[in-house]
Amino acid sequence: MRKLTQSIARSVMVLLVQSADHVTGATGLTLTITASKAGAAFAGIAPVVTERGSGWYSVALTASHTDTLGDLALHITAAGADPLDVLFDVQESGLASADFVVRSGTAVAGAGSSITLDAGASAVNDIYVGLVVVIVSGTGAGQARVINDYDGGTQVASVENPWATNPDNTSVFRLLAAGHPLSHSNGNGTNAAYNIGAQVFDSTVDDVGLNAGSYGELLKIIQGLSNGMMVMDNTTHDANGLTAARLRVFSDQADVTAATDGGVGEGEIATFALATTYDAPGQVNVFRSRRTS
Repeated sequence: MRKLTQSIARSVMVLLVQSADHVTGATGLTLTITASKAGAAFAGIAPVVTERGSGWYSVALTASHTDTLGDLALHITAAGADPLDVLFDVQESGLASADFVVRSGTAVAGAGSSITLDAGASAVNDIYVGLVVVIVSGTGAGQARVINDYDGGTQVASVENPWATNPDNTSVFRLLAAGHPLSHSNGNGTNAAYNIGAQVFDSTVDDVGLNAGSYGELLKIIQGLSNGMMVMDNTTHDANGLTAARLRVFSDQADVTAATDGGVGEGEIATFALATTYDAPGQVNVFRSRRTS
C-alpha cells in the first residue's frame, strides 16, 4: 500500500488503460475521481490532473485530501478506460507521532500569534512554554511554532512567530516535546546564592549538576564553550537548579581573568540578566535573557 503523510500535499501517478484491450495506456482522458477517507462514503474530489503520456496521469492531492488518518481510497473513471482503484495509507509525520506528543486536541480558536487549545488543556500558567505546537490537520495544517507564553486560565498559547494562516476551531494540533535550555543544578537542594568569578579551576561536576562550591568549574565550562569571552556570576540556585544569573561578555581573555565576583565595569562589552523557572525539579519551564548594558 502506498503511504502518504497527513495534511501534506503530494502528487501521485496513476495509469489508466483502454477498456478495449485492458492493456494499452489510455491517453487524452478527463478523469472523474471520488475518494473515501478512513472508511467513509465516497465523495467527489477535484485535484489537478496532468497527463504525462502513455496512459500515465499525475494527480495533485492537496492537504485537504490527505487530512484524515487511515485509508484513502480513490476510484477513478474516464470514458474509454477501465476504472481504476488506488488505496493509500495516510500516516502522521514522524515528529507528530505519539512518542513526541505531550498533548493533542482540536483548537477552540486562533489568532495571528496564538492558538486557544482545547478545554481540557492544563490550567497551569506557562506549563507548555518551550514546546512546539504543530497543526496537523484543518485550518493552517502543516505549520509549527514554538510556544513562548501560556495562560492556563484561557488555554491561550502564544507563539514566537506569527502564523502564515491563523488556526481556528477546525485545527487539530499536537504539542511536541522540545529540547530545554541548558542549566546546571547545584545538587544540594538549598537556596544558597553563588558568585562566580576568576576562581582556580579545581572543582568537579557530578552526574546531576554542579556540587556546592564548584564555581570555578562552572567558569571553566563557560570558558571552554565560549573561548574564554564570557563569565556567569551573581547566580542563584534552588532545588531545581539555576534560577537567576548575570552573563558578562568580555572582549578578551585578560578581562575574563581579571573579573571579580559580583564586579562591574571590568571590561564588559555587555551584560545580560538571566532568569529560569521550573515546573518541577529539573524541568525547565521558562528561560529568558535581557541585556542590561
